[in-house]
Amino acid sequence: TQFFYDVDIFLEYVKRCRGIGIKCPIIPGIMPIQSYSSLLKMTSFCNISVPSSVLERLERVRLDDEAVKKIGCEIAAEMCRRILAETSSASSSAVDYII
Repeated sequence: TQFFYDVDIFLEYVKRCRGIGIKCPIIPGIMPIQSYSSLLKMTSFCNISVPSSVLERLERVRLDDEAVKKIGCEIAAEMCRRILAETSSASSSAVDYII
C-alpha cells in the first residue's frame, strides 16, 4: 500500500481503476501523523499531496508532538470513515495502518 492524506485523490484513483475493469480490492495506506516535521519530510520525500485543511489543522500545534499526534489520529479516523463510507465493499473494505 501507499500512504496518503488526500482522500479525494484516493477515491478518484479507485473510480478510475473500476472504470477500466480492475476489480481487486484496493487497500488504502493510512499513516497517522506523529510529528509535524516528519509529516513534511515524508510527504516531500515520497511526493505525497497533503490537503491545505490538514496542514491548517496542524500548523497551530506544530511544535507540540503530543497535540500533533492527537490531531493526526483524528485525521486518520476521519479518512477511514470517509473511505469506508464512499467505497463499496468490493473496492476497499479494509485499511492498512502504517505505523
